[in-house]
Amino acid sequence: MKNKRSFIFRLLRDYLWQLLLYFVVIGLVAVTFYLHNLSWAIYQDAILFSFPIVLILFVVKVTIDWQKHKKIQRLIQKSWQVESLDELTQSTLLEQDYYQLLTNITKEMSQITYQKESQQKELIDYYAMWSHQIKTPLAALDLMVQVEESPRKQEFKNEIFKMEQYLDMMLQYLRIQSPENDFVFKEVSLAQVVKPIIKKYAPFFIAKDLGIELEIDEVRLVTDEKWLSFILEQIIFNGIKYTKTGQITIKSDGPQSFVICDTGLGILEEDIPRIFEKGYTGLNGRGNKKATGLGLYMSKVIADKLEIQLTVTSTVGQGTQVKFQWQQSES
Repeated sequence: MKNKRSFIFRLLRDYLWQLLLYFVVIGLVAVTFYLHNLSWAIYQDAILFSFPIVLILFVVKVTIDWQKHKKIQRLIQKSWQVESLDELTQSTLLEQDYYQLLTNITKEMSQITYQKESQQKELIDYYAMWSHQIKTPLAALDLMVQVEESPRKQEFKNEIFKMEQYLDMMLQYLRIQSPENDFVFKEVSLAQVVKPIIKKYAPFFIAKDLGIELEIDEVRLVTDEKWLSFILEQIIFNGIKYTKTGQITIKSDGPQSFVICDTGLGILEEDIPRIFEKGYTGLNGRGNKKATGLGLYMSKVIADKLEIQLTVTSTVGQGTQVKFQWQQSES
């Protein structure tokens, strides 16, 4: 009701010149009656007859415009196509012109969107093919390293592993830019998601002699397992990269949250608000010339899609804590 009153007041402002024209006309009629010394009773009758008609016409106009306004608002609030424009009334020449203009714009937007989606799909397909092709020489290189006896054998294998991870990250980056999301939500055990990741990165824990502590056996969440794994990999691998001694701890922090802690270098206080920005690396990242800042940016984008709130706290020289908090669904 409040919106309707506001609409009526705005409509009064829009029709102010028409109302003023009516009062100017009856004012001129009054002057005419006065100059010709005509009976004021006749003038009063004219006012009594004309004013209700004007009022009725105004109410009808407000009602018609209110209905049009609601239709347009519904179109604004939803994703609509060209066919949706048929809901709009085309009772005047100006409305027909606006309808034609919107139809043309909508068709052009649909074509642009289709072209963009097609190009995005082609790009993803191309990089997927390229990724699989580049993995062939990487696999061959990995095989060569395995048969090669060298004190740096594990170091070489770790570097090959990183290259494969960066290839996968590139594909995931392209996928999250696509409007077609392949999210599959189901209840998962956090331990079942985390343990394969720990096993995957075990050589890096061993190489740096880092410990791992898990306190998440009872944590169960409704989420997309694949995309949650991607976020966890980015956070855990970041913890490994910037932790020289100590351990990484993953523990529950409530029924809908858990925390990943490390004993690494920590993050400067002024860097924390920007660590999820695209391409931002911070002081630690600038020290590591290979850092791109893309992993944390992608983690934040995916977390938002999964309705996960990521909160980072850190103390320089002591470590970093990343809290995962699931938004409570409204009952």
